[in-house]
Amino acid sequence: MAESRGNPDATGYNQNGTADRGLMQVNSIHADMVGGNLASLYDPATNIKIAYSLSKGGTDWTAWSTYNNGAYRQWL
Repeated sequence: MAESRGNPDATGYNQNGTADRGLMQVNSIHADMVGGNLASLYDPATNIKIAYSLSKGGTDWTAWSTYNNGAYRQWL
């Protein structure tokens, strides 16, 4: 919820020219993880699968700003 407010079509644009997509706001720098098909990051199952991998099996969320700034806590 902290990343996308539950919207699987959410897109966030970053100052460095990248974009975050989907429920978990997976960054476009990870295009290789979806064979270059960034649109597939809007599919909830794909998005969560990639986020799970990036978070080292759900053990490291430091790549997400909402984890680092504590915004996720309101949704616990």
